[in-house]
Amino acid sequence: MLRAWKLKTYDIRLPLVSKLWTETFEEVFPKLGQKTFEEGIKFRQGSRGYGTATSDCCVFMLEVLKDLYPKEFRGKTLPCFVDIGSGIGNIILQMSALQPDFKCCLGIELETNRAAFAVEACRVFTEKASKNNIQFCQIEAREGNCFDDANCKQALMSASLVWINNEIFQPGDNLKLFKYLHSVVPVNCIIMSFVELLVTKRSSETTPQSDEPTDFLVHQPRQLQNASSWTQPSAFKKVFIIQRQTGNFLSAQNDDVFVSR
Repeated sequence: MLRAWKLKTYDIRLPLVSKLWTETFEEVFPKLGQKTFEEGIKFRQGSRGYGTATSDCCVFMLEVLKDLYPKEFRGKTLPCFVDIGSGIGNIILQMSALQPDFKCCLGIELETNRAAFAVEACRVFTEKASKNNIQFCQIEAREGNCFDDANCKQALMSASLVWINNEIFQPGDNLKLFKYLHSVVPVNCIIMSFVELLVTKRSSETTPQSDEPTDFLVHQPRQLQNASSWTQPSAFKKVFIIQRQTGNFLSAQNDDVFVSR
């Protein structure tokens, strides 16, 4: 079944996975939506969260991964996907089924009610996926922040792709997050976000955040339609992409063993 699922293109997988997420949300919302956070979550211009990325954004991220990640990993187990600020869990759930080759899809959310929603959504989604022969990788939804959570750090240290929906973050938060990721993610890891984390001197939009050395390559931002639930589907949204090229400044340790450089 896994082989058959992987032979399907993203165009075929996407409607099935999106439908599965919609059914999951509609089952979990009456229990953990109306009573634990604002009723408005269900009626915000079609959004199922406070500024969620869309299914199209998931496919976009996987296409970028295919373009930029080393070709020798194709058809093999991919290092983890990590969603920082994962909200109610829609991205990690959809990514787990759209790309079951990930070692795991881990999301971490600071807000208690949304994290609880994500945990229950994981249970419902995986049950429904199994009944419908939709394959998925290991999924984990956690409450906490990425700086302190040991499981999140472990996943980041073996990540191939990191997603950050960071439009509401303050500039200082984005800089702190970049510095942390700079210390933990492995070579080849791709980090994508709606707001740039690493600002270069050649950027015409902003000024450099830091003069500290870095071993990240800043890729050309890409434009995506229907990227997020709080914008019109026809609107284009910019997605920023950086990728670790070397481990010259990698400093994270795990069990007293440095990550491979």
